[in-house]
Amino acid sequence: MDKKLQYLIIDDTSYETEIPDGYIRKVIKEPAGQKNIRAVIPGVISEIRVKKGQMVFKGHVVVILEAMKMLNAIEAEADGKVAEILVAAGDRVAKGHLLIKME
Repeated sequence: MDKKLQYLIIDDTSYETEIPDGYIRKVIKEPAGQKNIRAVIPGVISEIRVKKGQMVFKGHVVVILEAMKMLNAIEAEADGKVAEILVAAGDRVAKGHLLIKME
């Protein structure tokens, strides 16, 4: 298994460690210029608060996602227009699942 050398600084002390690839968390990021909205954690879609064609602004709550008996507000990270809603209330989604396509 490939290992990645990492450096950590804790309380002004530098540490060197190796982390196997299997333990490095991969984060799905949208390409520059895209504003799509993805699930930040796995869960069940509780409520969709936008409609296709609606304008949303950064910080606007677009989806409520239930995970571990808690309701999590998923917000738009940028201003834009809802191009397509890819989920419905009751759908189970994984972390990183594309919820809403934005223009």
